[in-house]
Amino acid sequence: MKKIITILFLLLSSLTFASNLGGTKLAYDGVEFFISDEEERIGAYTLELKGIPYSYTYTVIKEGDEYFFPLFEFIRAVGVENYKYDRGVLTVFFNANEDKRVIDLRKLDESSYRFEDNDYFICEKLFKEYFFQEFRIDKENFTIKTNPNFILPNEMKYILDNKTRELKEELNKEILLYKGERELFDIGNLRINLEKEMIKSSDGGGRKYDWSGSLEYSGSLLFGNFITEYDLKEKKFKDFELNYYGIKEDYELSIGVYGEDREKQLTFRKDRGYSLNDGREYIIEERVPVGSKVELIYGLFPIDVQDEVGGKVTFVNSLIKSGREFILKIYEPNGKIWEKLVKINEDYNQQKKGEFGYDISIREDKESKRNDADLNIYYGYTDNLTMGFSWRQYPEMFNDDWTYIKEMGTELIYSNSIDGNPYTLSYEYTRGINKDESETESLKGKYRHRYFLDTDIKNFGITYEQYDNGRYYEEKREIYIDVDYDLTENITLTGSLEDTKYHEKDRDDETDYYYGLEFSKSWNSLLASYEIENNKKGETRHSLDFYYTGFKDFTVRLENTLDEDNKYEGELKINNTRWMDNLDFSMGMRYSEDKRAEYMVEFTLKFDNWLEFGSSAEKNGDKRTYVGIDRVISLKNPLQNMNSLENTTIKTIAFLDRNDNNKIDKDEEKLSDVEVSLGEKKVVTDEDGEAYIYGIPSYTDYEITALSRRPSHDGKATKIKVRGMGSSEVKAYIPIKPLITFMGEVKFDKDQSILSDTRIKLNKISTKETGKIIPVESNGEFYIDSLTAGKYMMEIEYLGEDYNIKRYKRQIDLTYTDENAGDNYYLFELEEVKK
Repeated sequence: MKKIITILFLLLSSLTFASNLGGTKLAYDGVEFFISDEEERIGAYTLELKGIPYSYTYTVIKEGDEYFFPLFEFIRAVGVENYKYDRGVLTVFFNANEDKRVIDLRKLDESSYRFEDNDYFICEKLFKEYFFQEFRIDKENFTIKTNPNFILPNEMKYILDNKTRELKEELNKEILLYKGERELFDIGNLRINLEKEMIKSSDGGGRKYDWSGSLEYSGSLLFGNFITEYDLKEKKFKDFELNYYGIKEDYELSIGVYGEDREKQLTFRKDRGYSLNDGREYIIEERVPVGSKVELIYGLFPIDVQDEVGGKVTFVNSLIKSGREFILKIYEPNGKIWEKLVKINEDYNQQKKGEFGYDISIREDKESKRNDADLNIYYGYTDNLTMGFSWRQYPEMFNDDWTYIKEMGTELIYSNSIDGNPYTLSYEYTRGINKDESETESLKGKYRHRYFLDTDIKNFGITYEQYDNGRYYEEKREIYIDVDYDLTENITLTGSLEDTKYHEKDRDDETDYYYGLEFSKSWNSLLASYEIENNKKGETRHSLDFYYTGFKDFTVRLENTLDEDNKYEGELKINNTRWMDNLDFSMGMRYSEDKRAEYMVEFTLKFDNWLEFGSSAEKNGDKRTYVGIDRVISLKNPLQNMNSLENTTIKTIAFLDRNDNNKIDKDEEKLSDVEVSLGEKKVVTDEDGEAYIYGIPSYTDYEITALSRRPSHDGKATKIKVRGMGSSEVKAYIPIKPLITFMGEVKFDKDQSILSDTRIKLNKISTKETGKIIPVESNGEFYIDSLTAGKYMMEIEYLGEDYNIKRYKRQIDLTYTDENAGDNYYLFELEEVKK
């Protein structure tokens, strides 16, 4: 009590002049004193977040019934280090910069904040809105109780530490990749496609009926994947193709017979997922499971939808440009949905140091009874410099007879950057090499020099390409220049120049140029894209496209074009995949001033992934209605719906991996009752340890997990991935680890009481997993479970100071046998080291 009175006396002394300023008269234990109005206005509160005090002296301003809270003091109190203040705008970052609060003090009403002591005090309403889910002021105890709407820095550190540890452990797991086995022959899958249509003509011709049908087959042949199609109506086969995917990383080897003339062809090239056509437009072409519907997504918006044709989808869209990334969202007939990333980044055949690249095509030409061959080989001399070699021969009519035109060429490709601005330089030289004298005389001028530059300088993108040609070619020099300038994030200015000079002096040179603007902007669920292009003739082309995804699972696409002749063309497309779980729905309308059919309305409905119904109508009154069946079955198991011609079957074999080598050995038994999962598909191994997963897309890696129903087994210790190679079967051996127990006793005969100050550290030698550390019980016993078989380094360390005990270190081998059932017992004796 004396101490409290002394404190109050000092406080009373410090307020000697308060009576002149006004204030509040208080009394404590019979002692009266004054608090000034200013001190009553500003108070120190305890700031609690999730029940934990972060500050006991958090400053609060109280004016009447309103409270104001300091921003910078709050940031410091909770430990936020990443924030910035610039010209009245405070930006605070939480959750590893993924979450932020932007407070523009310039736009706040002056009554909603105060600026005092170099800090901004904002009102209670805004304070809650910016930072808290729950907020309450305990006025009696001067405490602010809160629950924040962000992750606290100390929580974030804990989360990151946990994630880092989990990621390290996950990365250290061995990955087993099982691929489809290439077999000499294996029965595969069959697709049955039948369609019946009715056409009602507006010219009074009545109704006409027609039908079409085909059988498509995919299976293993000659250690590749064989695909063919048979037209049931025409009673003839179409193309035959034998594919060897992944024969070299990202490369595809195809051998086939194509077209009406049955011309044989071989191709071996890298699968980039896109190509550049003669009109210098990028085309996305990707192989997908048969029967799939694919969305092309750019910036989170579906900009096009295509159905698979011939095992592929092809997209041509004005938004497909170099430097952009797109996602193919693939809806398989079996209900599975997956995504694939496509990056439109031209690599100009650049190779890494020491690597080879290939682009080879050889095709038979039945008309000339000769072959058309194009061979290109690239070698990475350094990571920046690539050297290329090309050889080409093709048939051409010469003096009323067919002859081979032969060319050979070389190329140098160099890529680097200056101050972060990348560039690529290329020089290519090709020349005809025909040896016959008459041919050589005519082909003297068959040579070509090509110079190329591609660079990005800040917001500028520049491409320059020049050809200097011999007299064999009509063009003496060709120049192509493309320039893009990103004016803003959404607006790009474009320009291009084409200049051609000819060898013939009386032929005029040709120059053309284009310039325009591209604009794209998204608002919530709406993406708008506008392009305008002008050419040398003064002609203008406009395109305005809208993409909308805001209504349930529907996607709406509206494309509008006004061409150089001021003729309008528009298309509206509405799609929904998996509508009501078992229906695919699409509807479209087209209008064109330039075409005979001024507009067309289409409607398609696909039920339960096999029965399809559709109808279309044109303005002239013509109507088409059809119904069709599209079904894929496994010829090995016809009752099993494969849903896609090139889907594969996974045969899983679970076994007890006693020695932890991830290989099935002779003495290791197969396990039943193991649940194997791939996505939503789940199967359980039978008494032979086997289970089958049907209908898995090929040429993509999928992870499978295993869960043993026996508590003493662990199926998650190893990562397992599978990759189908066409319709061939994948055999995946799943190692189930028996859980090992390491237990025993530690002794120190001189004084058993010190064992409670002893700990055991255990690390597996073959992996980098975090080791286990446990204390020894007071009676000397220890017990560590949930281990896997293998060699471990074991250490026993005494942490006390009463004895100088030598650290015990030893390699041990923990095993699983029928005799020990995984229990490994050891006895260790500690020794004292004399000083």
